[in-house]
Amino acid sequence: TEQAELASAFFGGAIATPFILLTWTFRRSFYVISSPHLAAIGGFIYFALMMGGIYLLHVINYLTPFSALIMMALSAGISGIYLLYMLKPQYTKPSKELPWKQVLKDHWVYGRWSTPSTFLIWLPHNIYFAFLPGMVGLAANANLRATLNLVTPILVFRDFTVRHGYWRVEKRNQFNPNNAQGTSYRWKDCFRFLDG
Repeated sequence: TEQAELASAFFGGAIATPFILLTWTFRRSFYVISSPHLAAIGGFIYFALMMGGIYLLHVINYLTPFSALIMMALSAGISGIYLLYMLKPQYTKPSKELPWKQVLKDHWVYGRWSTPSTFLIWLPHNIYFAFLPGMVGLAANANLRATLNLVTPILVFRDFTVRHGYWRVEKRNQFNPNNAQGTSYRWKDCFRFLDG
């Protein structure tokens, strides 16, 4: 029945969501340390596993919303393990505060590519709101926006945790994926707002 299929899809989504959020967080960490090529490799691994898995499910005639979401969880989990391995986090207490000149330099390095890329990410997700009313009417545009509101809280939480300082990276030297001793990472109270 439709209700059983919808329930299984929600169950699959509940299983897949933590793996997907974890992979997004790890990918964003590489942007902070100015190594976006490693994030791109992780994204490609996720894409390849996802497309290969979906094709396999289609071939064996087992492609359902639940199985597709489980494939997303597996793909995100495997790419997340790769990203964590490349990140090589070291959970240590900071030895001292960063000098403000270093903070400004790091913000400039991150911001000079982050600002244009944010606009390029925003554009394809929102450009249709300008053209859709003229093609199908304002009501259809409102329906689309209302549907997208279901996804927005997840995206806002992801952006909040990554962009506003809950994933802290203290950069001492240039990042080297083969030897990360010069870079210290620390997970700082990601969910401290739950403590009250």
